[in-house]
Amino acid sequence: MTRPTAISRRLAEALGDVTFRLTTARLSRSVAGRAEIALLSERWRAAGGSLRIAGPAWFAVWGRDVQRMRRARAIVLPAPWIGLTDTETLAILADQLRRLDPGTPETPWLSNALVSARARLRAALSGA
Repeated sequence: MTRPTAISRRLAEALGDVTFRLTTARLSRSVAGRAEIALLSERWRAAGGSLRIAGPAWFAVWGRDVQRMRRARAIVLPAPWIGLTDTETLAILADQLRRLDPGTPETPWLSNALVSARARLRAALSGA
């Protein structure tokens, strides 16, 4: 077996980026405009970043792909239909922002919501 060439790695990366765009959607203005989300994501969006959503399976794939989110200048959040509370969604957003933007402030008051959000996402992923 041969080692992947630089061209094949770039092709795989490009195909992954296309798949990322096809399996996520822009966050609706109504959700993105909520005060807490708008305040926390203001710096990210001012720098040209965007917020995208994905169902549980695709969130599990893309939500940890920091390199791709950085390259795409997009943060992935769970789709609203999954049923996370506003606070849980905010906790996921804060967690994603900290991974991509080291200047994001710590949010210890969202720790319990982040644990709860992750548990609900696992349940949604397993079909429970």
